Amino acid sequence: MINQPLLLSEDIDFSSISLRAMWDIHADSEYNVHWPQDRKLPLISNAIVAICTLHGSGIINLKNGKRIVVDAPSVVFIDSLKIRNYKTNGVVWDINWFEFVTHGFINTPLEHNIPIDLEDCSHILNDIKSMMNGNSSQLKAANAGFSYIFYKWLSLFETKDLISDQEKSVLDVVSMMNRHIGENTQIKEFAQAVGYTEQYLRKLFLKYLGCTPKKYYLKIKLDAGLTMLQRKGSSVKHVAYNLGFNDSFHFSRAFKAQFNYSPSEVEKEF
Repeated sequence: MINQPLLLSEDIDFSSISLRAMWDIHADSEYNVHWPQDRKLPLISNAIVAICTLHGSGIINLKNGKRIVVDAPSVVFIDSLKIRNYKTNGVVWDINWFEFVTHGFINTPLEHNIPIDLEDCSHILNDIKSMMNGNSSQLKAANAGFSYIFYKWLSLFETKDLISDQEKSVLDVVSMMNRHIGENTQIKEFAQAVGYTEQYLRKLFLKYLGCTPKKYYLKIKLDAGLTMLQRKGSSVKHVAYNLGFNDSFHFSRAFKAQFNYSPSEVEKEF
């Protein structure tokens, strides 16, 4: 399990946003944090957290009893003072957790899951992370990068009602796949959950994601498997089991086909 907070050494303001901290979290099934257990900065009344889920699924419990389930790929904004605890919902939860403050009036949509495109934002997230421990110019660049992606996420929320029912169904299935990333759920079950036949769901996935539901489900399992193998002490056999594969042989074969190297090579590095 990796949970390393990265803190800004000075207040950096840009476009009415001050980024205070970022956590790069690669959590396993045992991850359960009582907020503010992870913190190194004092809580302040106007701070907001953005929880960007990259792989898997998590649960955020608020002090008022509300339970928010977040599935990849998505982001949710929450008032930092309202959080009670958060934990993995399944076997893996990879997230970028940001804490920031807005200045002036910005209508941040709190407690709404906003679907995002990981391919569209992953390089920006990586750039922000790489600059968080840098010099003053790099910190300003990190804040600017977060400001950019924050407004991009806001625009996705503002236009979410414009997507078709078919697209919403595909996004719902992708969320369910991430929630069941450690299981061997049949595609027919995902299709039935959104009221479609398996054949029609296949047609929609090919239209909007460019691959079949089966291939997409396998891809997110293998992407999660890569991050799991990068944890110290993880074994190929353990990861294969936790991702619902029948055995490590089938997992290794699929892994190598996707990444062009074997999972045992990743295991040896860590």
